Amino acid sequence: MFPVITLDRSDHTQVRRVVYAVFEQLRKAGVRRFYIGVGRGKRAIEDHFNPDSRFLDSLGKRGKAPEGLCSFYNKIRTSSLTFLNQPKQLGFGETVRLRRPLIKGTLLVQAADEFILSAGDRYLDCLAVMHRKHSMAATFLLEDAPYLRRQGVVEGNSLKEGVFRITSAVEKPQVPGPITR
Repeated sequence: MFPVITLDRSDHTQVRRVVYAVFEQLRKAGVRRFYIGVGRGKRAIEDHFNPDSRFLDSLGKRGKAPEGLCSFYNKIRTSSLTFLNQPKQLGFGETVRLRRPLIKGTLLVQAADEFILSAGDRYLDCLAVMHRKHSMAATFLLEDAPYLRRQGVVEGNSLKEGVFRITSAVEKPQVPGPITR
């Protein structure tokens, strides 16, 4: 729920919640069905994605033009959002495993606290192309990190520059160290 500064269509700066910025990126890419994992104390995320028409009316009566908020609410209304309770925070894999019966077809998993800067949000297109081209069961966008902190570690074989077939993965290893491939 932390804020980030973004630009609107007119290049005006605005402050948005990072979870909304991620939602908007995915909507631009054509995603309309969202499964959002929430845990205890995350009610603010559900509230954020629940349109408040009384608040809009209040702004309207004060002469405020809530253009951006109306647009956000319209995006919510034209999407399917399902909130999935996560009693224990055990990572993406556990969330997907437990909810897989609910989900049909291809699934995109993205952290709602990781806003990815990519010209034209091309990272989503790149993921989709690589997923289809290499007939993968799962495709990941990874970041090189010189030393581990709270990230997972993968090892794999290079298919081409920047594309690897993962052979092993460790989620948040006990002993931090350099990434090896």
